[in-house]
Amino acid sequence: MPLPSIPPRREFKYLLTMDRLEALGSLLVPWCALDQNLGPDGTYPIRSLYLDTHDLRLYHANDLEAVDRFKVRVRCYPAVGDGRAYLEIKRRTGDVIRKWRRKISTARWAEVAAARGGPPCEASDPVAPFSNLCLRHALEPKVLVEYKRRAWMGRFEDYARVSVDFAVRAQAASAWSLEPQPNAWRALDAPDRTRTWDAIGVLELKFGERAPSWMVSVVDRLGLSRQAYSKYAHGIDEVYAATPIRDPARRWA
Repeated sequence: MPLPSIPPRREFKYLLTMDRLEALGSLLVPWCALDQNLGPDGTYPIRSLYLDTHDLRLYHANDLEAVDRFKVRVRCYPAVGDGRAYLEIKRRTGDVIRKWRRKISTARWAEVAAARGGPPCEASDPVAPFSNLCLRHALEPKVLVEYKRRAWMGRFEDYARVSVDFAVRAQAASAWSLEPQPNAWRALDAPDRTRTWDAIGVLELKFGERAPSWMVSVVDRLGLSRQAYSKYAHGIDEVYAATPIRDPARRWA
């Protein structure tokens, strides 16, 4: 089992209409600092290539809310343009999230992609948890997801993060590439998909064992209700027809 490279945490999600974004920022001022990676417009873009089995078992595990499930993705930050990608395995057990993450060069990423179907990596290889999990489950590219993020960091806690993701869009992916097709994007935050009156942002509160009191206060002040929202699952729903197979992936190993 791959060891988490990020401390175990909880992630609570809420749908936030964009007219409340300014109010959220004002409520966070005493408790948080803006993420130093934000660009001139106060956001940074994120692009993720999600992997799944041929019959979408990871998607169905999420859809059925399996107690023990995981996602596998490759992430990049297009605005940085440093030729780096991040291999990520995100495991969920109940409400607890454990995330393994490894930064990798473009050359190494191409090597990892080309090695699929080959022998397992040695345990000492830094990318072994990712590569071997892909081999074990025969994972392949399914969906490319992109969005803008505004983020804050808690000032007083060991781990407390707040982020709002908006302009969420997706396209089908069949190649081991983080480069999108310019005219293939489909919006995932439009009212007809989220069943809201307006386009929304996905608010995520991330914390350790217990939510700080100021997070509880922010949710109360904004009148929010916790909701499930998986960018990957919505992407699958948007770009693929449903399949009749609903057998979740095997337990984490």
